[in-house]
Amino acid sequence: MRPVVVKVTSKNQVTLPDVLMRELGRPSHFKAFVQEGNLVLFSARLATYDEQAKEAGVPPAVLKRAYALAAERRAAATAEQHPPVVSVVEEGGGS
Repeated sequence: MRPVVVKVTSKNQVTLPDVLMRELGRPSHFKAFVQEGNLVLFSARLATYDEQAKEAGVPPAVLKRAYALAAERRAAATAEQHPPVVSVVEEGGGS
C-alpha cells in the first residue's frame, strides 16, 4: 500500500482514511509512540477483566476490586488537591 497523507486538526486530532482502517480490520484503539521523530501506531485491542485477570493469575473479582480501590484513591487525592470553594453570602445586606 502506498503512503497516504493524514491531516492534523487544530485540536491535534487525525482521521485515518477508510482504506487504512479496512486494511487494519477497523480497530477501535491504537497504541502510539514516537520513534526517531515519527509517530508509530499499532492497532490494539482492549483486554477484558477476565483476560487481564488470567494474565495476572488472579480471580476476576479481585482485579475488579483492585481497579475500584484505585479509582477511589484517585478521586480522594483529586478532592484533597482541589477542595470545593464555598462562599458565604450574608442576607439582608444591612445598613
